[in-house]
Amino acid sequence: MSLVKQFQSDFGDLITQQYAKCIEFSGDLDVSFDEYSQKLLDSLMAIHGELVVKDESSQMITHINGIHNNDLYLAIGLCKGNETAWSEFDNRFNSKIKQYALLYTKNESQADDIKLGLKGSLFLESPKTGKSKIGSFNGRGSLSSWLKVVIFRDVLSSQKESKVSSLDSIVFGIEDESLADDDMKNLEEIVAAGFKKLNQEEKSLLRDYFILKKREN
Repeated sequence: MSLVKQFQSDFGDLITQQYAKCIEFSGDLDVSFDEYSQKLLDSLMAIHGELVVKDESSQMITHINGIHNNDLYLAIGLCKGNETAWSEFDNRFNSKIKQYALLYTKNESQADDIKLGLKGSLFLESPKTGKSKIGSFNGRGSLSSWLKVVIFRDVLSSQKESKVSSLDSIVFGIEDESLADDDMKNLEEIVAAGFKKLNQEEKSLLRDYFILKKREN
């Protein structure tokens, strides 16, 4: 028996309940029960390890409730190109996308460019996972928090050929889809505070090595 079939056999009632809640929240996004189960299992294994399938029912309830299931379900629909999913995405996140883009660019025109290019960038393959960006979303953090990181990376990419004069105004982000919302908030606060204590030469070195991915020399 495959892992996903075993997962459905052992925790079918719980998975079915969550699947029904997702459909009620976002509508029918042409995501089958098997597709949802597979994505949920992949996410749980990525977060808790492969042996998660052997956990007790009470533990699994905690695990599954810890996933942003509605966002995970929506991500599957987006990957499939479902029109209803993209309409739901626009309704829920359009204003947030512009807000995040403005946060990082401080420029209305550049923010609009980032917003326009975002959907295309979601289908670019992530070097970390080998999947499209949206396909890498695992639901540990919210889709809103995850998009904030993706937009941060898109802004950095768009500025790669131009000089970044200061890092004090940039809230640091890491393209790690497993970061939970609280983790992301804490990381931003810690790293932003650390940046402000560095001199300009040290900031430039950090930018070149960790953000612009230049070689050590």
